[in-house]
Amino acid sequence: MTDDVDVKFKLSTPHHYLLSLNTNFKDRFKDTAMKMNLFKLSADLECDEATFTYPTTFQASFIFARMIALHTQVMTEKGNNLEAQADLLMRLTKNVYGGGEVIYDDKAKSIILSKYGLFWKYNKDFNLGLEYSKVGDKCAVNGTVYHVASPTVQLGSTFSYDCQYKKVSVSSSINKKLDENTVVGARIDNLGTADLTLKGKLSDNLTATFAAGANISAIFHGKTHDDTYTGVNFKFSL
Repeated sequence: MTDDVDVKFKLSTPHHYLLSLNTNFKDRFKDTAMKMNLFKLSADLECDEATFTYPTTFQASFIFARMIALHTQVMTEKGNNLEAQADLLMRLTKNVYGGGEVIYDDKAKSIILSKYGLFWKYNKDFNLGLEYSKVGDKCAVNGTVYHVASPTVQLGSTFSYDCQYKKVSVSSSINKKLDENTVVGARIDNLGTADLTLKGKLSDNLTATFAAGANISAIFHGKTHDDTYTGVNFKFSL
């Protein structure tokens, strides 16, 4: 409609309607006391006559002083259950960021998901992350390490501690760019599961990915049934 307001209407069968409203105020309020660098509002209003449900979603996004980003969302699942979600990201120091995500379920009258984390960007080639998450009655502590060893080699590791079962999971991976069109990757975890992928661009419109995996510990014990796999995927784009 204008540079800042966008309206879309979608009709699909059987008898499903979707009206989307989006407003972007951009940095119109940057010179106010809140120093708002971004302000966006959106709404999705749905009507499904086949199931007699009316799902709706309202969203708001803000960026304050280029240091605090906030996203809020209120939605109805199948037009009945109400959920509210808030995501927050803050720049604590020059290289350290903190954030969180919370989802409240009105039907359960409780918070069904919560995540809190810290992210340290040492430089463009080395990052560390730490997160505590709770989904329902399950909680876990997760850590990530990401390192660009060279222009063609990327390394990463994830660590997860299950607070309920008191188990630790570790996974490490490496990606190697052989040339402009070919990338090979490998991953292994502490359970002995290993994966190998080879992705190649055959043409401007065709990409092929070969993947193979196995449970190495099972192979060593003579058990290979359902513990190995191979596959090829082709992706074509116009």
